[in-house]
Amino acid sequence: MDIYQPNLILVGLMGSGKTATGRELANLIHFNFLDMDYEIEQTMGKKIHEIFELHGEDFFREQEHLFLSTVVFQQRMVLSCGGGCWVNDISRKMLLKSGWCVWLQVSAEEAFYRISRHLVQRPLLSKTENPLETLQKLKTIRDPLYELAHASVDTDGYSPKQVAQEIYEMILKKKPFEL
Repeated sequence: MDIYQPNLILVGLMGSGKTATGRELANLIHFNFLDMDYEIEQTMGKKIHEIFELHGEDFFREQEHLFLSTVVFQQRMVLSCGGGCWVNDISRKMLLKSGWCVWLQVSAEEAFYRISRHLVQRPLLSKTENPLETLQKLKTIRDPLYELAHASVDTDGYSPKQVAQEIYEMILKKKPFEL
């Protein structure tokens, strides 16, 4: 069995619950919590949708990669990744080497329900005529990449606390690192 760095990395589609689950999980296992989008917003002094509007998606993806290069050597952290970060081959390889990666699976309908009140903050959806259809297309493209994570858990119909508990039980059973 492979032993990973004592980090837990949450990946998945927007609305899968990475941030809320990450906070719950970090408290449960006594790790630090980092939210990639929040950290980039703090560094740039702008919200994600503003960064997209001013500089474009490619620039934002560069910022994600720069952020990763500063945190991948930390230990005992739960990292909530931006939904698109995992799509970048180099970033994905960095993440796979820096900890145990868990894909939070979510249906497009559930994700849309969770984020629909805040679509303006979702630059990949806010400017489309049919955000749910766009989300379904993103899911179709990204799911084969998310499947490359070390483990996965379904989040549809579960609270962040329940998902965190399930991941905690997986850690105890699979022992990807020492708590």
